[in-house]
Order: sequence, then structure tokens, then C-alpha cells
Amino acid sequence: IPESFSINISSKSSFLIIPPDILPEPRSCFKPIQTCPPNTDNQLANLCSNFTAYRFANNGKIYKNKYCAKCNQMDDELLFNNMPGKIVINLTLSLLFSQIFFLASMFWSKNENTEKPIQIFNSSKEVLKSIELILPCFLSGVFIHYFYLAFFLWSNIMAFDLYQMFAQSTMFLRIYKSSKLVIKYFVYGWVSPVVLIMIMLVKNNKKVSYGQNSCFISS
Repeated sequence: IPESFSINISSKSSFLIIPPDILPEPRSCFKPIQTCPPNTDNQLANLCSNFTAYRFANNGKIYKNKYCAKCNQMDDELLFNNMPGKIVINLTLSLLFSQIFFLASMFWSKNENTEKPIQIFNSSKEVLKSIELILPCFLSGVFIHYFYLAFFLWSNIMAFDLYQMFAQSTMFLRIYKSSKLVIKYFVYGWVSPVVLIMIMLVKNNKKVSYGQNSCFISS
């Protein structure tokens, strides 16, 4: 309150403070499970109580750490098979395969004469015949393009999921909805690159789109 602002309220006064409409609803807090059953091994119980590294299960339960989940008979699949974990796995796979095909393309580029001018063909049959001559390099370029696009889109999914995590009113609601989002995420992350590549191939149907100048996009 500013120094120049003062309120005089008598002991018998009553008033109602109405919050602004723009304020969001408060988050609901769920108490994590942070103890083990009485018959638990002492070492496991101590690990459960020693540190905090929350684990969220798909059924909505929250555990203080993985040892608290273990001593409470939580299935590892329910504990780790959540939406953030799936996103990280797919992001890692897309980056891994993009690097594998990138290294392979360097090998094929050295062993094939790919330094050729861009050619415009009269028909799709001529394009296919040209692709047959540089098929390994062509496929390498396609897969590099595909997995780099997938990596970009899965990075986009991760950013969106982080936004959703902080925007939702409760963590339980986010975990509950994750099973419904996984199919949409998979379509966006893995199918969208195929659509983009097909559009490029159709648009450039009179020339070789991959592998002509290098084992990547030709132009």
C-alpha cells in the first residue's frame, strides 16, 4: 500500500474484498506420497525420506521420489511411461537417426560423383531412372530431411507440453489428458514430415529433389 494511502476501519466495521475477474483459479495441490509401509526394508525407507525428486504416475498419484514409489508397489511402467518421457524418447530418436543418416551421407558423397548440375527432365520416368543411379544418396537425403523435420516438430511438441504443464490448473488433469494427446503428438511429430516431403517431391516432379549435388536436398 502506498504511504499516502490509509484506511480507517472501526472494530465493528465489515467489508467484502472482491478479487478482479482476470485472476486465474488457484491451483489445487496434491500431497505426494513420501513414506513407506511399516514392513519396508530400512534402507529403502531411508532412501524414500532422504531426498525429493517427484515422480508422477499416470493414475494421478505423486511420489516424493522413485524409492517411495518402489516401496509402495508402484509399477515402473505406470511411473515412467508418461507424456514427458514419451516426448523425450521420440525427440532423442529423431535426433539419433538424423545424425546416423547424416554420417552415412558423408560416406556416400565421397564415394559417388554427386557434383552434377541440376537437371530438368521431361517426364517422371526420366526422373526415376536418374534416381536409380544415385539411390543410396537419394534415400540418405530423404531420411536426413525427414528426421531433421521430425526433430524440429518434436521440439515444438516439447515446448507446447511444457506450456500445458504450467497452464493447467492441476497436475492430475494434465496427466489424465496425456493419454488422449499422445496420438495427436505422434501424428504431428512423425506424419507431418512425410506430408512436407511429399509436397516437395510433387512440386519438383521434373527434377531430382535429393542426392543430385549432395546426399541432401538438391535445391
